[in-house]
Amino acid sequence: MKAVLFDLDNTLLLEDEVTERAYRTAATFARKQRDLDARALAEAAQDEADRLWGASPVFARADAIGISPGEAMWGDFAGAGPGLEELDEFSLRFRQEVWATALARCGVVGHRLAPLVAQAFVDARRAGQLADPDAAGVLATLAARYRLAIVTNGASGVQREKVAGSGFAERFGAIAVSGEVGHGKPEPHVVRAALVALGLGPADAVMVGDSVERDVAAARAAGVYAVWIDRGGIDPDEPVPDARITSLRELPALLDALP
Repeated sequence: MKAVLFDLDNTLLLEDEVTERAYRTAATFARKQRDLDARALAEAAQDEADRLWGASPVFARADAIGISPGEAMWGDFAGAGPGLEELDEFSLRFRQEVWATALARCGVVGHRLAPLVAQAFVDARRAGQLADPDAAGVLATLAARYRLAIVTNGASGVQREKVAGSGFAERFGAIAVSGEVGHGKPEPHVVRAALVALGLGPADAVMVGDSVERDVAAARAAGVYAVWIDRGGIDPDEPVPDARITSLRELPALLDALP
C-alpha cells in the first residue's frame, strides 16, 4: 500500500457541524436586530435551504457533483466547473430567498434584514474550518509512510478553500475535486484522477470516507480498497466496504494490518 485517499466533508472536516453553527450564528445576529426566536429561525432557514435547493434549476447538476445547500449558502462558485456557470449568480439570490422565507416563518415580513443575515451566515461559515479532532495527528502519522490525497465532491473553489483553511493542506500530494473532473462520487472518475496525479494504480491505494453511498461506491468502482468511517449513520446493505472504522484514530492500525 502506497497511498491513502481521503474524502473531505464529514471525514476530515466536520462539514455538517460547522454549517449548523453558522446557521445558529446568523440567527443570533438576526435576534439582535429584531425580537424573534433564534433557534426557530435557524431551523426554518435549514428547512428552507433544503426545500429551495431541491426545487432550483441548478439542483440536478450541482447535486450530481455533490454540492450541498449548506455550501450554496456561502461558497464562491466562480469557475465552479463544467455546466455550473449559472451557480455563482444563482447562489446570491438563493441565500437571500432562504433567509427572507425563514424570517417570514418567524413573523418578520417585508424587512431589509434578509441580506444582512445572509451575509452574517457567509461570514460565520468562512471564518474557519472545523476539523475532526484526530485528523491532524493521524495525517502526520500517515504522511511518514504513505502518500496522501483528497478525493472530494463539490465545487472547485469551495472545496479548495476548505482544504486551505484546514491547517493540514501541505500533507496532500494531490487534491481531486469532482467539480474539476466533471463527475462526482459514486462515479469512479474523481478517484481515478487522484491516482493519476499520484502516478499510482488502484491496488496501491486505500480510500477513506464517511459515505457508503458515495465514497465506498466510488472506491469499489475504481478498484480501490474502501474504508468506511462510520459516523453513526445508517449502514446500507450495499455497497459493502472492505473495512469499517468508527474514528480516524483506528486508521493507522488498520493500514498496518493490511498485506
